[in-house]
Amino acid sequence: MKEIKLSSPQFRFIQSDKRYVLFAGGYGCGKTYAGAVKLLKNLLKYPKSVGLIVRKTYTELIDTSGSEFLGLAEDYIVEFNKTLLKGKLVNGSEFLMRSADKPEKFKSLNLNFIWIDEASELSLDFFTMLLSRLRLPPVQQIFLTTNPTSKQHWIYKVFIDEKTKYDDLEVIKATSFDSVSLSPEVLESYLKIREVDEDLFRREILGEFGSFEGTIFKPLILEDRVLARFLQNNRFSYYIGGVDFGFVNPNAFVLIGKLEQPVGFKKFLVRYIVIRELYERGIQTDTFGEMILSVLRNLHIEDTPIICDSAEPDRIQILNDIGLDAYPVKKIGVKDSIVKIKNFLGDPVIIKGCENFIRELEGYRWNEKEMPNAENGDHLIDAFRYAMLYELERAKVGAMWINL
Repeated sequence: MKEIKLSSPQFRFIQSDKRYVLFAGGYGCGKTYAGAVKLLKNLLKYPKSVGLIVRKTYTELIDTSGSEFLGLAEDYIVEFNKTLLKGKLVNGSEFLMRSADKPEKFKSLNLNFIWIDEASELSLDFFTMLLSRLRLPPVQQIFLTTNPTSKQHWIYKVFIDEKTKYDDLEVIKATSFDSVSLSPEVLESYLKIREVDEDLFRREILGEFGSFEGTIFKPLILEDRVLARFLQNNRFSYYIGGVDFGFVNPNAFVLIGKLEQPVGFKKFLVRYIVIRELYERGIQTDTFGEMILSVLRNLHIEDTPIICDSAEPDRIQILNDIGLDAYPVKKIGVKDSIVKIKNFLGDPVIIKGCENFIRELEGYRWNEKEMPNAENGDHLIDAFRYAMLYELERAKVGAMWINL
C-alpha cells in the first residue's frame, strides 16, 4: 500500500480486528478516509476476499465514500465496472458499492467486510440486515464511520451503552482537532463555532455522544500533541497554578497556560488551557510541593504563581519554603465563583492527559438547591477555581477579548 499519513485515532481504527468497529468523530477528522484505508488494507491482506462500501444515497456514494476508495486503491485495481460499481484488485479480492436507498441490491450478497460511511443516517433494521451478509471465511468484519449520535440512536445503544452494546467490538473516537492537516487558522475557526453554538460545537467538532450532558462545565479537550506544538512554539505568554490541599483526599494541582491569539491590529483572543495536573493521596505537603516544583522546572517556569486554599496558611508557607511562589486565594462562595469564572472564561480548555480533572468535570452538576454536586470529587476543580479567581483579580477583565 502507498505510504499514507494517519492520526492516532485513524491508526487505531484501521488496526482494529474486532468484529464490530466504530469510528465516530467531528468533521474534518478523516472518518471517510480512514474507512477507505481500512477496507483496502483488509482486502489486500486477505486475497480473494469480498468487501462492500455502503452509503445512504447513490449520489453520496459516488461523490464521497466510493470516490475516496477508488482514489486510494487506483494502483491496485485491475478491473472496475462503472455500471455495476464492482471491481477487482490485483490479489483477486473484490469490492462492491451499494446505496441504501435500494435495499433490493443487497440480496444474496456474501461478504467478508462491510464499511458503512455516515452510518448514523441508516436504520437499525438495515444494519441488522447487513450483518446477515457477513458469511465468507476466513474473517468477517463490519466497520462504521459516522458523526456521533444522541443516546437514543441505535448506534449509541449497539456500541456505547454498557447495558445493550454488542460483544467483540471497539469504539474509536476523534475530534476535529485530531486532523493530521489541522492549521492554526482552521483551529481558530473551530473554536469560534463554540462561541456561536455550544451544542453544535460539541457534536460536530468534539465528536461527543453527550458525556457532559447537564454538567456545570463542558470542557474542550485537546490532544496532547496540541500542547506539544504550543510549548515548542512558546505560545503561552503566562502560567498560573492552583492547589487544593489533601492527604486522605488527594492533593490536587493544576497548571494553566495563557494563550493569546492575535486576531487583528492590537487585538488578542485570550484563552486559558489546563496543561498539567497532579493528583496524589497520602503524601505530605513538602513532598507534593517538590512534585509541583519538578513540573515547573521541566518547563523552565519556576516563578509561576501558585494559588492555594486560603484556609491552609501553614501549608502555603511550606510551599514557599521549598521555593514555590505560593499565595492564598481570595475566596468567595463556590456558586458565585463558578458563575464569575464561566462569565470570564466560558468552559475550560483541557489537555487530554489531565484525566482526573476531566473525570471530575463529568460528575460536576447543579443539584436541586442550585449548588454543585461533585459525583467524582472536586479537588482539581477547586484548584482550578482558585487559580482562575486569582487571575480574574489580577487581569481585571471581564471578557475573553482584550484590546491593547
